[in-house]
Amino acid sequence: MFHFTSHGSYNQCSFKNAGVSDVTLKGFRVVEGNIYCEVSGGVTVRNLLYENIVIETAHEICPAALWTYVLGAGNAIDGYTVRDVHILNTKCMGFLLAGTPMNSADVRTAGGWVYNVLYEDCTAIGCGSVTPRYNEWCCGFDLAEGVNVRNVHLVRCEATGNYLDGFHIEMWPYVYNVVFDDCVANDNGLKGSEGWGFVWGSRTYPDQEVILNNCTGHGNLGADVWNNNIGVKYDLSPTG
Repeated sequence: MFHFTSHGSYNQCSFKNAGVSDVTLKGFRVVEGNIYCEVSGGVTVRNLLYENIVIETAHEICPAALWTYVLGAGNAIDGYTVRDVHILNTKCMGFLLAGTPMNSADVRTAGGWVYNVLYEDCTAIGCGSVTPRYNEWCCGFDLAEGVNVRNVHLVRCEATGNYLDGFHIEMWPYVYNVVFDDCVANDNGLKGSEGWGFVWGSRTYPDQEVILNNCTGHGNLGADVWNNNIGVKYDLSPTG
């Protein structure tokens, strides 16, 4: 396995994809770096694959260790596969699908899209647990932050010991057909004031489509699950 180490406060990414389709990255380790794809200029980027990668101690200059940034309407990613990728003890989020406008319902009309996403056998452990951290909202998996998503499938993924939430979906974007199969969320909420295992939805926009199949969790600070579409919080059966 190749090994990359980033040095210096201006070295923001170990790998940056500036809107190129049909890209595969696989079989290496990154220490104190990040992997990033930016989509702008009214394009759709297709068929990205990340496989057999370890990212350790990703720095706080970027919001996440492995992330996408779709800059507004007319831009999209279609086909995004992340398999056997493990993110450990970072100063930022773990996995992030992001875009603009952020933190606003305007994303529904002015935001871009990410379609057909697969996270398989991935882990986010201790994201945001190392200081200085990017911000106070460091999650393991953030699946819709300023970007709309359709057809997101997580299979056998784990989020444990993260600063805020394990698996997080922001309240404003359109979220269609997000499915968790056999996923685990344990001991999230190191922040000490809030933190959930799986959290999504909004009472204002109660239309996000999220399904949990055979998922487990325990020890999450707030609760294992917060379905804010209907305002329900509950715990899952503990893992063995």
